[in-house]
Amino acid sequence: MWPILAALISSIIGLGAGLVGFGNPQTSYPAGLVTPTPYFRACFHPQPAIKLTLSWPDDFINVPDNRPQLNPGKFSGLPPVFSSNGDANSDGVADCKNMVLNSNTSDIQMPQAQRTYIQVRSDVRISSCKTDELAGQFGTGFCPETENAQINAVRHRGSCTLSDYTDLRKVAETVVNGEPKEIFWNPFSYNTGCNYTQDKNCGPPENRSNPNLKDFVYVLKKRDAFDPASRPGCPVLWDAGSTNADACSHYFDVYIAQDFYEQAKLAPPTSDPNNPYYFVKNIVENCQEQSHFTPVPDSILWIPPSFIRQPFLPVTQGLSPLPDKINPQNQIERTNYNYFIWSKSEIIKTGITNLVKITQSQESLNICIPNLPKNNCYDPVGTISFTGEDAKAENFKVYSRISAPQTFILVKTTDTTITHIYMITDKDMPTQTRHDPTLQLRSMEFISQNQWTWATPWCKPAVYLYPEKETEINVKLSLHGKLTYSDPPYNNLIGWKIIAKPDGQLSVKDTSDGGEATTSTPPRWSNKTYPYLYYEADIKGIDIPDKGWVFPRNELKLNLNKILLKIGFNDKEVKDFMDYWLPKLKEKPWYFVTLIPEDLINVKEKLILSQNPDTLIRTRVVFEGLDSPLTVSPLTLPDYKIRSGFTVTDWGGTIIGRSCTDLKF
Repeated sequence: MWPILAALISSIIGLGAGLVGFGNPQTSYPAGLVTPTPYFRACFHPQPAIKLTLSWPDDFINVPDNRPQLNPGKFSGLPPVFSSNGDANSDGVADCKNMVLNSNTSDIQMPQAQRTYIQVRSDVRISSCKTDELAGQFGTGFCPETENAQINAVRHRGSCTLSDYTDLRKVAETVVNGEPKEIFWNPFSYNTGCNYTQDKNCGPPENRSNPNLKDFVYVLKKRDAFDPASRPGCPVLWDAGSTNADACSHYFDVYIAQDFYEQAKLAPPTSDPNNPYYFVKNIVENCQEQSHFTPVPDSILWIPPSFIRQPFLPVTQGLSPLPDKINPQNQIERTNYNYFIWSKSEIIKTGITNLVKITQSQESLNICIPNLPKNNCYDPVGTISFTGEDAKAENFKVYSRISAPQTFILVKTTDTTITHIYMITDKDMPTQTRHDPTLQLRSMEFISQNQWTWATPWCKPAVYLYPEKETEINVKLSLHGKLTYSDPPYNNLIGWKIIAKPDGQLSVKDTSDGGEATTSTPPRWSNKTYPYLYYEADIKGIDIPDKGWVFPRNELKLNLNKILLKIGFNDKEVKDFMDYWLPKLKEKPWYFVTLIPEDLINVKEKLILSQNPDTLIRTRVVFEGLDSPLTVSPLTLPDYKIRSGFTVTDWGGTIIGRSCTDLKF
């Protein structure tokens, strides 16, 4: 969705099949469905204490240009310094002063200016080809992005204009704690043309009316292909996404302007894509990192398959088509084949390179017309055929485009309404010659970390207390995150003051004005009783387990009941859980279910009680809706806890990709 942030670290792991204790759904995988993604992680972490300040003009003039030393093959002969003081539109205000520092005042009226930025993300991996430094001399190949990439990279360094190629370019350098920091900038999210729709990548619009990244800067941390000790021989890729773990990369920390961050926090939600806060409110504040799974061998049986092994013809191939390959059908397609594949032999190795499906969408392609300018259109490369278990062959046209030359689009010849998007990878999958659901199948995981969505929230933790006799208890929360709602109201200084009975009924002390914390106010107890203490919180820094179970929607109640009872919850607590969560789980036909370990809950959501319980039982159930079933490795349930003495239990949950307010509880 955001290509300049989409090229991030990937890895591969093996997982076993089956659902321990609950059976394995004996269901064939529907053909053509998007590969489900079983979990997400938060990635937007504002750190107000980690900041830097850019000063005009000091940080923008005589800025060191290290490219002649870093990449002499591309940039030899350039001056050792540059200045970001250009005024392309001749309005009297330097473009970088306007865009980066948000100042429309000329140097005559305001010779000096400053702007402070706070860190919101760290170690973002971006393809070196997406920067104005291109890939260094220790990479393999060359950046194949556009014909004029090198010219643009030279011209765009130090510029903050909204025209031409939108590479990530260096514009400033400052000193933080005595250490020089190289500052890069890019004005676009690559998503403005489709109103920032999640998972869309339709490129910047021609009018470039909403440069929604102008208030962000990128602080360089390291470069791969410029250091012979770091990653020599890394492949130089333009479309270096989650499947390209070894691509030459730059690593950045991302900062947002503090003034813009504070304004965006106060801005109400908006559905207007032209609103200056739309991108932040709808995308940045909803940051999540997506993990992409491709099961084997079922993925190979889907039409089209999620994994296509070595689909490219060798350059020596004649006119005769080969099975399981992308075959050009005419001279135009052979010319395109040569441009996208045969001329890039260092990138696309016909006996090694594979394709893996990233996503699919419903949109018609703008097909290039021969001899006309290629304005974000798609070139036909050839046709590939797949045969299903019914022995029927289905043909797909294959396309690519010069702005994404290592991404390939498959469209069924008899149904052009769905596009299947693939990226190249040299990673291979184990070969399975037959489909057998009883096999212990392996899975391949690609960690893409490429979507801006908000942190995974914990919705409705319910805390039950069962003392052996009626007892006054103080309950406090220590959260790695933000408390967003509570009932009864939680006092940030005192917590909850309650009287708990052995049957679990709770009476709450009114602490709205301090309660007994002030000597002038006697304790007041509410006439209302509660079955549990309720709160909602956005908890940060939790890694969602990749093990768990996949259940069809109509079997959720039965299986969740078994899970919660085996952990140690009683019938009433399980019923409360079901009454609360099952109505929220109706959008998808399948659900991935997993549990957060109790020791992690006790760290991230610590309960502090004035009287320590004899038995403590806690769980957080994570749900993710799936369009089709997924084979995952089973999660081992925690040991059953026998309830004795003063017992405290609490359950909570979350639906991946949704906030508590989205669920309208």
